[in-house]
Amino acid sequence: MNSKKISRQTVIIVSIIFIFNVVAQFLINWVQGYQPKTYQIPTNDLTMLLNYLGDYWVNYAVTGVVYLLLWFVYVSLWLGAFLWLWQKITWSRFQSGLLK
Repeated sequence: MNSKKISRQTVIIVSIIFIFNVVAQFLINWVQGYQPKTYQIPTNDLTMLLNYLGDYWVNYAVTGVVYLLLWFVYVSLWLGAFLWLWQKITWSRFQSGLLK
């Protein structure tokens, strides 16, 4: 492998990860904007806490799904980047890496 090809691949990978970070920051800030204020969570009574969680469970579920989706995309990007750098990228290896 020549160093020019490695540096071009590195620049592409770093650019993709940077773009992912910008998009992830936007998504996280957008999703967190719909979260209720944490200092307003009633923790002095179990019934009030359960009522609060019952009212806002959708907000917390959507936030969890977004975080899991971002984690999956992040791992996929890194796995794809390593396979590409090692010149071993195939769909079966990619799937195998995700499952591990």
